[in-house]
Amino acid sequence: MARMASRSAGRQRRMEMRDGKLQYACGIECGDMKPEIVHVEEFRVIGVAARTSNAREMTGDSAIATLWGRFAGGGAPVALYTDYESDKDGEYTFVLGVRAAADAVAPEGMEARTVPAGRYAVFVCGRGPAAQAVMEAWRRIWATPLDRAYGTDFEVYDDPVRIYVGVR
Repeated sequence: MARMASRSAGRQRRMEMRDGKLQYACGIECGDMKPEIVHVEEFRVIGVAARTSNAREMTGDSAIATLWGRFAGGGAPVALYTDYESDKDGEYTFVLGVRAAADAVAPEGMEARTVPAGRYAVFVCGRGPAAQAVMEAWRRIWATPLDRAYGTDFEVYDDPVRIYVGVR
């Protein structure tokens, strides 16, 4: 079982890998999932990556679960969804890592990706194990009418977990 702990706003939080699943208690209830639209400045993430699709993730052959199993920590995890083939039904690249300096170089076996500046709809996850809370949030996001950009979306695993969906 891998464990990661960090401090956020003076509070201790703990994440654990159990049976290939990230266990992490998010901070608040998700309520009605009405997003806040914000502008995000460009930033860089270095991490492990895999090409996948939502259809594949619903099977026992989850690339995302495998990457969480390999995640080494080093800060608040950031999960990117990028290089979309089309929309939520097509393939995309999933990158799991941490924020890095703009000029940081990825070590062997990892990738450096730049999250573009732009408009993002921000959704706050509900309570419970992160994997369940985030999946439930995505189900609700898919049902929310948004003018999605399908460029880069990302999750920030802090307290609470926030999902940033690129919008036009």
